[in-house]
Amino acid sequence: MNLKETIQKCLNENGIIVSDEGKFEEVNSINFISTIISLEQELEIEFPDEYLLMDIMRSFEHLYEIVESVVMNEAREQNNSIYSEGVKK
Repeated sequence: MNLKETIQKCLNENGIIVSDEGKFEEVNSINFISTIISLEQELEIEFPDEYLLMDIMRSFEHLYEIVESVVMNEAREQNNSIYSEGVKK
């Protein structure tokens, strides 16, 4: 499953509908937080606090860009950590 499919799955599971224009419908605070938690669990990431605002639910594409950025940053941090551990040995 690719990243867009994973995001769509998490949205669907939490009752958020994506319109044909890519905008979100039926978003409330509960399904917003539930979607964030689902994405964190599914992708094994943690959203920085600045992304824990309903503003990130502007559109599917905007959410995708944010999730992609968080995934890339976490992968980079993980690689840096592995490299640092190797240098210390």
